[in-house]
Amino acid sequence: MDESNNVFLFHIFSPDVSECGVEKNVTVKKYSFIKMPSIPEPSKTVLYHYVEEKNELYLLERNYYNPKIESLKYETEKINKSCVSLFINNYAIQNDCSFSCYPVDALFLFISIIYENCENNTYTTLEDYLDNILRNNEAHKYEAVKNVLTIFKKNVNNVKDRLMYVCDVLHENNNYYYKPNIKKVKNFYNFRCIILYNYIIEKKIIFSDYVHYINNELLDKHKMDIHTHPFHSISKKNFKEIDKYKEYKKYIDTYIIEFNKKYYKFNGTNLRNFIWLIMKGFMCHPLCQKITPSDIHENLDKRKEEDKLKKLQQNETVGRGKKHALQTPRNQLMIDSFFKKKRDK
Repeated sequence: MDESNNVFLFHIFSPDVSECGVEKNVTVKKYSFIKMPSIPEPSKTVLYHYVEEKNELYLLERNYYNPKIESLKYETEKINKSCVSLFINNYAIQNDCSFSCYPVDALFLFISIIYENCENNTYTTLEDYLDNILRNNEAHKYEAVKNVLTIFKKNVNNVKDRLMYVCDVLHENNNYYYKPNIKKVKNFYNFRCIILYNYIIEKKIIFSDYVHYINNELLDKHKMDIHTHPFHSISKKNFKEIDKYKEYKKYIDTYIIEFNKKYYKFNGTNLRNFIWLIMKGFMCHPLCQKITPSDIHENLDKRKEEDKLKKLQQNETVGRGKKHALQTPRNQLMIDSFFKKKRDK
């Protein structure tokens, strides 16, 4: 990976001042980022951070907060507004957006590359998949292909062996060939959803997307005891993930947890929607259309429409309060027309 073409992120720590008033040296860390296909849209390239010492891959996300950036109409105008960002003691300095960088399973990247064309029925090399996907992105094609093949060669997250669980693999003449297998990849994502479902319940993670506040009076009215709920015994048993999921699914709609002296009740349908919404960000669109359960599709589409309607209603409310400039009536003479100099005939 040639660092000369990479984007850099500098993280600067201001000097620490001890009780004696002695300043320590300033610490500057440089992180290099490489361009590779986006997981949701492989035809586009995004930034990843590869840590060679740990053989781990990280995804860089931009979180826009500047009103000027938010007002931009086209996404392409937002990306790469600034290729270098300065952070001093974890605060961004005069920057249009903040960054977050988190570990990502390299397998998701290779799944998107192979399944961008779900209908492909022939064994194909990664190079050919990439050549086809990036055919309209010549500017970054060479660099992106080289980086993907390097990640594969480094066997990040053991992708070489794990690809056999998400697609059909053929090894011939020292070359690897891959073919989509919808059944395999569907099982993979279903299992990932199950693990996340169980994790959220066991760690008592709260998001308004799938829990709602319940007051103490309602809790007493139904005589619900959060300490004797079946979930407590399920989590203690040595169940497999799939068996735990089946048990959790039975009782999820009666599950209440306490957080900061407040009580929250789970909604099983909303929790599934939330989990699949997360998973949709880790698969390409054609694959998403193929393997997302139909009820999830319907629920998410309905929610999207409700959000659009809510936004329209908010805009209408704001619009009513605005004073609009008076428009000139059509085909009527204005007072200044009487003072215009007449043309000589």
